[in-house]
Amino acid sequence: MENFSVLMEYVHNWTTTTDFGLEQFNGYYVTGSYVLSGEQRPYDKRAAYARRIKPTGKYGAWEVFTRFGKKI
Repeated sequence: MENFSVLMEYVHNWTTTTDFGLEQFNGYYVTGSYVLSGEQRPYDKRAAYARRIKPTGKYGAWEVFTRFGKKI
C-alpha cells in the first residue's frame, strides 16, 4: 500500500496574554490519504516532512483524504 499515507502532528504552546497571564493551548490532527492515480508522496528524511505529490499522468494526481483534528 505505497499509495496510502498517514500524517500526524501534536502541538503544545504557551502564550503570555495581557488579560490572563500565561495560557496553554494544545491540539492534534491526523490525516490519512490514498492516491488513486498511483503516484507516491515522497518523504524527506532530512527535513522530516512529507513532500507534495508530483503528477506523472496526463490528468494529474488524484488523491482522496480525510482529516481529524481536536483542540485539547
